[in-house]
This record gives sequence, structure tokens and C-alpha cells, in this order.
Amino acid sequence: MNNITIAILLSDTILIKIFEEISKNFEEQLEFKIISYEDNISNFSVIITDTINLSKLNNDYVSDHHKILCIGEKNNFANDINIKSEISYLKVPFKFSELKERAENLFSSITLAKNKVKKFKYFNYENQNRLIHRDNKSLRLTEKENEIFNFLISQTNEYISREKLLSKIWNYNREIDTHTLETHMYSLRKKIDDKLKLKNLIIYKEKKGYLINSDFI
Repeated sequence: MNNITIAILLSDTILIKIFEEISKNFEEQLEFKIISYEDNISNFSVIITDTINLSKLNNDYVSDHHKILCIGEKNNFANDINIKSEISYLKVPFKFSELKERAENLFSSITLAKNKVKKFKYFNYENQNRLIHRDNKSLRLTEKENEIFNFLISQTNEYISREKLLSKIWNYNREIDTHTLETHMYSLRKKIDDKLKLKNLIIYKEKKGYLINSDFI
């Protein structure tokens, strides 16, 4: 997997230079690119921006896998912005040391998560962030979908029965029936197919159960 690219979308040239300087300590693990709000932001996992540019992204496509560090305050917006991404705000004014600390903490957490990525032939998987990546596309799973997928990916050489999945994921909860599992599996497989075009990544065989297709790993 290539280095994670962080987008710098800022109006203030001084701030841009500050982030360029901070980023030098992470050049081996991360890449940084100065962009405008007209660029295709789906190619970036992390966006560093300000309230002016964030408001312009409001009606653009920003998926829930993005992380955004915004220079400014949330209450600068009259209404909640229509972005599902994880957004943290840095109030203005701030000390340079505070900005440096927040940026370095963000970059360090990204680097740590990157090092925990499981790499396969046609996709990469981050259990901690509940993300499956393929090329420039990412799919964030729900917590339960991620539990299911993580268990299946750890048992790649054998079919996992519905009973075993129910036992592992729902802890022998008698109120949970096979219909609940099938509903989650249908949703998970459809998302993987529709978003990542990895059809039949999860195989099902009657009386055997579910298996991660070895052709993809």
C-alpha cells in the first residue's frame, strides 16, 4: 500500500508553510499535497483545512472515512455541516506549540494505524478503523460488520458455520437467530460488491458456512 496522502486545504499561506514544516518529520510514512476545494478529495484520507474551505466542502462528496482537522471553531457555522467525517477543531487564536502538538498527534495516529493495515492481493484492511481499501476507494464497516469480517479474515482456510459466527459475534445470545446473521451478511457482502467491486469476496456454501475467497488474498 502506498503512503497515505494528507490534503492541505488552507487559505492562509503562513499556515500552509507551518504544516509543510511539521510534515517533514513524517515524510517517510506520509505524503502531503496542497489542494483546492475543487480537487477530488476522495483520494485523500485526511484533510487539514479551515472553516472557510470546510463550508465549501459542505455539499461536496466527503465520505465517512475521512479525518478532518479544521482551523477554527464549530460554532462558526450557523447550522451543522452536512459532512459525516470525523472532524476536530482547533480554536483561533492558538499558540504555535498547540498547533504543532495537534498536528503531530494526528500524523502519529495515522502512521500507527497505517502500520496495522493488513495487506492482501486486491484489498487492504484496517480492523482498528473498520476500513476496507481498494485502490482509491474505502468502505467503512459498522461495528458488527467489522467484527464479522475481522473474524472471517482471521480464519481464511476454513468455512465458518453460521452457528460458530453467532457464537463468536453474539456470544451465544439466544435472542439472536440466524436471520439476524443473514441480514448482516447480506448488507456486508452488498457493500463490498457495490462500493469496492469485490464480488464474491465472502463465499457462502450451504451446510458449510462462510469463507473469505482465497482468490482475493
